[in-house]
Amino acid sequence: ECFAVQDSPVWMDSSTADQCQFLEAAVGGAQRLADITGSRAYERFTGNQIAKICRSKLNEFNETE
Repeated sequence: ECFAVQDSPVWMDSSTADQCQFLEAAVGGAQRLADITGSRAYERFTGNQIAKICRSKLNEFNETE
């Protein structure tokens, strides 16, 4: 079993701006996120991509281990 979706995003995907804004707001802003993690939220980063898939392709996400 593995996590796979049709038409997976590539490294230059920028469709996760909403997830980035949510993540930055949740920790107190872009600078606070950078202080914690070493980087602000970029659209291509894995966490934001997974969050988007969780919201938009819930069935596929729920079938992961």
